[in-house]
Amino acid sequence: MLFKVIIIEDSETAANKLNSFLGEFLDIRVVGIFDNIESAKPLLETAQVDGVFLDIQFNPLDDTNTD
Repeated sequence: MLFKVIIIEDSETAANKLNSFLGEFLDIRVVGIFDNIESAKPLLETAQVDGVFLDIQFNPLDDTNTD
C-alpha cells in the first residue's frame, strides 16, 4: 500500500530533511511540501492524503519565515 503524505513546515531546511528521510521508504510518497497551512488547503481539499507531517512550533497565522 502506498501512503500519500504532505509536509507543512516553515523551515525549508527541516522540510527538505524530512522529505529526504521519507524518500527512503518505498511505501510513502510525499505529494506536497508547504510552508504554511493556507497554502496546503487546496491540495487537502482536492486530493486524498493519508497523512500530514505538521510543524508543531510555527504560528499558523504568521506567514513569515524565520529560517
